[in-house]
Amino acid sequence: MKFAEHYLEETKSEFPTLYHGTSSDALVKSKRFITADVYLTYDKEESKGYAAGKHLGGAGGENNYVLSVLAEPGKIYDGQDDVDKIIMEEHEKFDDLDELMNWARDEGYSYVTFEHPSFSKDDYHKVVVSLRPNKDLKILGVEKT
Repeated sequence: MKFAEHYLEETKSEFPTLYHGTSSDALVKSKRFITADVYLTYDKEESKGYAAGKHLGGAGGENNYVLSVLAEPGKIYDGQDDVDKIIMEEHEKFDDLDELMNWARDEGYSYVTFEHPSFSKDDYHKVVVSLRPNKDLKILGVEKT
């Protein structure tokens, strides 16, 4: 069973708590997401890597936070094959992840899932990208790391 199908079955009644790592003081103060899509993980420890800017294109900052987030159920796209082809520069349709996310949003998806290298283990972790964060996500708590 693909992750997205399993995830969708699990979340019909209740979404699990997800985590978002950030260094955005503005986000923490306003409790409103300021980007078109928001990357989330199931693993609180992994979200600390995003907060510190350890990911590709990440910046980190003076203050790093982990947000506990509740996500509304929605249509999920399993983007693993697309992400792999984008990374290898072999995708016929998308040059980067932003193009994939824009396509999925236009197609009516709420979330895109794929695996991302772990920051804390020699492994991968699942990423859930919310494509409509201010509509589908509710911030439950904020922890400074």
